[in-house]
Amino acid sequence: MNLEAEPTKSNENGGTRFRESKVVFEGRTYWRNRYGYYRTGDGRRLHRDIWESAHGPLLLDYDVHHVDFNKDNNNLENLQSFPKASHLALHRKKDWERQKANPFHYVCIGCGKEFQSPSPRARYCSYSCYLDSCSDEIIAHKREYLAARKGDEAFQEMLRESRKKWKVAHKDDEQFKLGKRGCDKRYYDTHADEIKARVNRYRIAHSEEIKVKKRAFYLAHKDEILAQCRAYRERKKGASA
Repeated sequence: MNLEAEPTKSNENGGTRFRESKVVFEGRTYWRNRYGYYRTGDGRRLHRDIWESAHGPLLLDYDVHHVDFNKDNNNLENLQSFPKASHLALHRKKDWERQKANPFHYVCIGCGKEFQSPSPRARYCSYSCYLDSCSDEIIAHKREYLAARKGDEAFQEMLRESRKKWKVAHKDDEQFKLGKRGCDKRYYDTHADEIKARVNRYRIAHSEEIKVKKRAFYLAHKDEILAQCRAYRERKKGASA
């Protein structure tokens, strides 16, 4: 294998060229791009050409992988053919492990707690925090999407089929037999004390807000409420008579 590497050259203004170095292989010149791969002007890749020179044409939907993840190490023993999907998954796993070792620091936009995450785009400290902060937005978006696809017969048929499959798959599920009301009642029976304590904490924390809402509701429905009270008194008076 004949690989000839040349160092970086500077331009007339003293700056560094975009391509850091070049390699010559079988008479073709490969330039190192910003992603670290060596390529020719017409798009040929050095590591792929080296592998194909020893093993023949690469199969469709296959990539050539650097075993040690070093793009500068294009020796034949460091190159291995991989299916594209497996190759992408391997690099994603490697990138995730590298990011976990050096996580990013964030402040949760839902609860304000500081947290660390290997993801460069994290916004919430947990999935439950995301649901608590965006539940109304998620439900509204889902309703808008379903309303927009209401006239789409193919989409509606797909929904009906998916619901049928779900019912068949969960026909022996105890929660499915109970239904929503049965599940809610069973949950309340088993968590009654916890629910009451949560309600009391909410009432204490939002007492002023609750008073304002009750007053606003009363003023908006005053005539209706008074009419119901008069009707109740008349019924009670007639029953006692």
